[in-house]
Parts: sequence; C-alpha cells; structure tokens
Amino acid sequence: MAADWLSAEQRASYGRFAGEPTKAQLDRYFTFDAADREAIDSHRREHNRLGFAVQLGTVRFLGTFIASLREVPQLVVDHVARQLGVPASGFSSYGQREQTQSTHVVEIQRRYGYRPFGAAERDELAAWLFTRACSSTEGPSVLFDLATARLVEQRILLPGASIVSRLVLAARDRAARELHERIVAGATVFQLARLDALLDVPEGERQSELERLRRSPSTLSADALAAALSRVRELAALQLEDIDLSGVPASRLRALARYGIVTRALRHRHSRAAAGKALGAAASCDADRDRSAPARNRGRRRAGPARPAPGQARLADRARTGE
Repeated sequence: MAADWLSAEQRASYGRFAGEPTKAQLDRYFTFDAADREAIDSHRREHNRLGFAVQLGTVRFLGTFIASLREVPQLVVDHVARQLGVPASGFSSYGQREQTQSTHVVEIQRRYGYRPFGAAERDELAAWLFTRACSSTEGPSVLFDLATARLVEQRILLPGASIVSRLVLAARDRAARELHERIVAGATVFQLARLDALLDVPEGERQSELERLRRSPSTLSADALAAALSRVRELAALQLEDIDLSGVPASRLRALARYGIVTRALRHRHSRAAAGKALGAAASCDADRDRSAPARNRGRRRAGPARPAPGQARLADRARTGE
C-alpha cells in the first residue's frame, strides 16, 4: 500500500491515466517521428499498428505499460489513429489477444531501451534521493514526484508506488541522521554536555531550559528587552560560534533551526538527534541576537503563516509534460 502522505492526485496519477492528456501532452508523447513510424509500420494488421503505437506513447507518458487497455482515454486512441490513417474502432480488436500485447511490450522495451526496476535501479534511485535529501529541504511529496520524473526520464519502468515512497522516507531519515551526526561531531565534549543539560527540567520547574530559552518575550517593555538580552547572553555562553558548520547546506541548517524552535523538547539524555535539535534551536536564537525584542514582536504580528512555494508539489509533472 502506498504511503498515507501521498496526495489523492499522486495516487490517482501514478502509472495511470488520471483524465485526458492535454494537447501539449498528446503532441509530446503520442506524436511519432520517422523512426517510430518505421517500428509501428512493421506490424501488418491495422489494429496491431494502432495498438503498438498506443502502447509506445503510453509508456513514454506514464512510465509504465498499463494492465488494461480500457484505461486508455478515447482521446488518445483517436489522436494516434488519425496519425496512422487507420480507424480508431480497431483498437478494440487489438485488446483481444494478450499474447500480441505482451509481444509488443517486449519489442518496445528492446527497441527503446526501457528496463524493469531491479536491484541496481533501486540502489541508484536510493542514492539519488539521499543526495537530494542532504542538499535540500524538499518534503516527501516533492521528492516522490521528482523520483517518478527521474524514472520516466531514464526509461526505467515504474515500480509500485509503495516502493518509491519507502525509498523517499528512508532517504530523508538517513539524511537527517547524518546531518545530526555531522553537527554533533563538530562540537566539543563541553558543548555537548551544555546542550544535553538544556533538556533537563530543573527541580520545581515544569519546562526544560531549552523550552525556556526558545520562548521569545511576549510583551513590549523594558523588562522584556532585558529578558531578551539575558537570553542572548545565556546562548553566547554555550560557545557555539566555533563549531564548523561549513559543510552543512544553509537551507538544511535553517530547516533544523525551525524544527528546534517549534518542536516540543523531550528529555532524551545522550541522544545525538536531541542534541542536534537543541543546537539547531540555539543557532536560530543566536542568529536573532542582533534584533531587539520589540522589533521581533512587531515582525511576528505582521507575518502570516508560512506558505509552500506555488506549484512545488507538481515539479515532476512539469518535468514530465514539458509544460
């Protein structure tokens, strides 16, 4: 079963027709050049030529061969039939012999270099996803679309959606672990001990030191400004400035800092991931120390909720369709 985080649109369009293709998609994937026509015309019967051509366009468009020819929109059949100069009604005769369809699938794979998703292709996609996850902050849905587009582009037949979704999550988890370990490896024992202590809840208190430090003043007053400056001094005492973060992409550091700010701190003693979150939160707070508390609060009132980049989740569709 595909991952629950996949959108309804992703589930509906993965390896299948989700409605009729656009004119641009028909022109790109279901219009055939001279070499294609030579391969198509090598088949004697009209309905076989039509079926072969539809199969060829379908695998180019979807990245896989469909199990049932009834799923092909009539618009596609009509478009292909007009090019070949054959009646579109003949497509129903093509679907009567499964052996013919299977033979055409093998021929298309051989002629055009399509290959199944095997162990080597799995390892290659996993490595690509990991590299992408390490250098960007793209969410799982975007990575899923990009992985799909990459498989289609490389003429690798799509595996089940659940396989790709598991590879996406595994790549993101591995990238997160390595990011935390890379940051922690650059810290001294003293710094790690101080960061670990931030997760402790002092006697008689209801929140950890990390929760207290990452909470911004909520009022505009002299006392709030004094509290903000005191908070900056406490963060400076952690001596985080000398940790070498040059090998960590800036976008990943910002994402980690945001995660540290909004995620409830749990008391995980000697946890590298927890230390990484604490460091990210502290780095985020430290980056704000040149701004006064009133300025921060004014900015917070003006700012609205974060919005995803427009069209981000459809990057792969644009790559596939050329729109």
